[in-house]
Amino acid sequence: MRYDAYVNTALAAMAKLPGSKPQVFVLTSSHADVDLLPTAEGLAAAYSMLGKKTLIADLRSDGLTLGEIRQKQGFFFTALTLVQGEAPPTAETMGALVEKLQADYSTVLLVTSPVLESMAAMAAVRAASGVLMAEKRNLSRRDEIEKALEAIRNLEGNPVGFLLV
Repeated sequence: MRYDAYVNTALAAMAKLPGSKPQVFVLTSSHADVDLLPTAEGLAAAYSMLGKKTLIADLRSDGLTLGEIRQKQGFFFTALTLVQGEAPPTAETMGALVEKLQADYSTVLLVTSPVLESMAAMAAVRAASGVLMAEKRNLSRRDEIEKALEAIRNLEGNPVGFLLV
């Protein structure tokens, strides 16, 4: 995906969520075969260029324990892990994590497993300001995407963007 496409997506998503509150986006897909991290990095770089202190939080392990936060090319990255004995994320625990991240970052990208396959993804959708879906050309099927969008809406999520990667 070209850099200007990331900037345009970032601007469009920001426009759908007016206000000064830090914005939290879930980046998900309808199935696990889409590599979301390059897309997240492109979006984070775009937000960074727009003056936003941005964090990518990789939630694909279904955990809530923050790993080491590293700086990468103008944005920050961490992976959340599931510690043995830790309960799967709920809307409440994910909401608390999101509030903690909003205190330090103006934009947070929560990278999740497919929303239909992950408790962390479902909890993140409920806690986020908006949901960005990334789908792979010639791989994602319309019925899969529609099911994922229906699940997002049923979770009271706010779909704000769609990327074809």
